Amino acid sequence: MAPTVRSSGERTEYGAISREGRRELRAVWVQIAHLVAMDTSRATQPLRRWFEKVAHKRGKKTAMVALARRLLVIAYRLLKDETVYDAARLKRKAA
Repeated sequence: MAPTVRSSGERTEYGAISREGRRELRAVWVQIAHLVAMDTSRATQPLRRWFEKVAHKRGKKTAMVALARRLLVIAYRLLKDETVYDAARLKRKAA
């Protein structure tokens, strides 16, 4: 879920997400992002706000993939640090 990077000399261009990895997992993370974007619970509020801000700037489809990547990074950090999800921690980092 990382962007492709093309660079030559001093010029760097970022493209669409790479097709590396399992497509089934990418699809599942995008589906999870759809659920988070529609959810109205307090726990997902910081993620929804971030999604809406990105969607306003870059479009809804791009924002959905960005949210999927952000959720994947959050899940990775939770597993690595052996912690639980805390929405208040997200609010501090977003500020």
